[in-house]
Amino acid sequence: MAKSVILNNKCINKRYALHSIHFLYWFNEQIKMNKSDMDFQATLGGRVLSAAKKYESRPALWAEGEYLSYQEVLQQACSLAQVMPDTGEGRAGEKVGVFASRTSSVYCSLLGVLLAGSCYVPLNPRFPLERLDFIVGRAGIRTLCVDSACEEKAAALLAVVKYECQVILLGCRGRLPAWAEELKGKHKFVLADELPSPERWSAPQSLKVEDLAYLLFTSGTTGQPKGVGVSHGNVGAFLDHMQQTWPLTTEDRCTQIYELAFDVSVNDIFSCWQAGACLYVVPETALLCPSDFVRKHELTCWGSVPSTLGFIKRFNRLKPDYLPSLRLSFFCGEALPVEMAVAWGATAPNSRVINLFGPTEATIAITSYELDRNQVPDQAVMPIGLPFDGQGAVVLNESGEEVTSGEEGELYLAGSQLVAGYWKDEEKTGQTFVEKTVTGHPFNRWYKTGDIASDSQFQGLIFHGRNDFQVKINGYRIELSEIEGVIRELVECSWLAAIPWPVDELTGAASGVVVWVSGESSETADLKQVLKLCGNKLPSYMLPSAIYWMNTLPRNANGKVDIAGLQAATREQEESK
Repeated sequence: MAKSVILNNKCINKRYALHSIHFLYWFNEQIKMNKSDMDFQATLGGRVLSAAKKYESRPALWAEGEYLSYQEVLQQACSLAQVMPDTGEGRAGEKVGVFASRTSSVYCSLLGVLLAGSCYVPLNPRFPLERLDFIVGRAGIRTLCVDSACEEKAAALLAVVKYECQVILLGCRGRLPAWAEELKGKHKFVLADELPSPERWSAPQSLKVEDLAYLLFTSGTTGQPKGVGVSHGNVGAFLDHMQQTWPLTTEDRCTQIYELAFDVSVNDIFSCWQAGACLYVVPETALLCPSDFVRKHELTCWGSVPSTLGFIKRFNRLKPDYLPSLRLSFFCGEALPVEMAVAWGATAPNSRVINLFGPTEATIAITSYELDRNQVPDQAVMPIGLPFDGQGAVVLNESGEEVTSGEEGELYLAGSQLVAGYWKDEEKTGQTFVEKTVTGHPFNRWYKTGDIASDSQFQGLIFHGRNDFQVKINGYRIELSEIEGVIRELVECSWLAAIPWPVDELTGAASGVVVWVSGESSETADLKQVLKLCGNKLPSYMLPSAIYWMNTLPRNANGKVDIAGLQAATREQEESK
């Protein structure tokens, strides 16, 4: 472990030595009392509790320049867990919104929600107010955890929420801030110093592994985000495979780069904490090029979207032997160029380089491919490899039959990582989660990914793109039809099409979106104003970079919008600027 961590850990031990004896005695009694409750031990919160019992004095979290031990994280979480409202049937059905910044209190609050038996819903403060209000209402959130960095956005949200919420102000002590005083008649507020003593916490008795651990909202086809609820059992299967295949130890120091509304953050946090390792929250100022931060703290485990490597290269940090401390590097969320994977392998010469693949519906990632430096794939992007142990992946043609090796088809996924369906959307669930028997596979329920893939004899699955209007932008999965739906609300037009732009010629990955509108009614529209208004409805990563007009959108031989023709037209527009 890095010297600075050891020194800080000693400081933690000295500062909390007396209280530790009492707290740990109480905590050990809690573990004994709940030893028979195997369901709780298998939940996300239960996994961290087990680690905290073994590693209470070790550092669990680095954030904002300070360390917290497992004991300190657990104390804060146990206090918070006690103010989660009871639904009358235990707290398993309670959805708790967490305004996600990069402060230590946010990570403690995630654990607190789980220890209460509730389900956390990350709320990104960068999202437009209308989108946040929709998520809160759709999820039925009546409790919000808010840290000091997110108070301004929380105030605006709480002003428009139509029902009473309990708001836990994680960064406030002594008195309410002025904005909360104004809303006190509408909502109930709890200050950080009003939380109960951690010793009063007791493990939830009714929690089961099939209950939801977290609920995420992704881009949807209807113009509104769609919810994906992931159970403790789903995420437990994922974490078990990760630990068995690429085990972490108490000596590991892991990055936390992803936003909490991005499901890969669950791997960052809970793979680390269940192993007794230390989680390092990369500061906002270092997110564009986290490699210097990794080098300074001698971190051992890396996780990011592949596009982060592009920024690192621009800062001239993608150079041989720059990050010798890394031993595990995970990339997920978008296509990983082979060229970049090889360059990273040289930058982190002691690290295994793993490409993870999977939609949120299959819990974070469900297939993997590890770079072999002696046998580099002869193609543009890394394969997505083989399914995790106990999970299923198969490529089917339009007739629902498994394709031969090398033939392209739609990728179907199955197994214990598959979620139950979409939150409060039976129609969409029925369309994409299908009952199906595939010869040679033991599963009867499959998820239609919409991804085009082929099965290689030596490299496993190869990803070839999408068969619908869904793209990945900087790791975020986006339904282009949602962007189109917002534009339709703002401008009258005959036809319109959102297209990925620009698109990397090597990988086929998009880094943005533009929109084309057509028809006489839209010719005189103020498209710059329309673009500005999009910011009130769409998060920044979904905002079009431009909206263009033409009289008639080009069509291909099948009568569909000619995407290639629109991309050529976009290139002309860009070059003429």
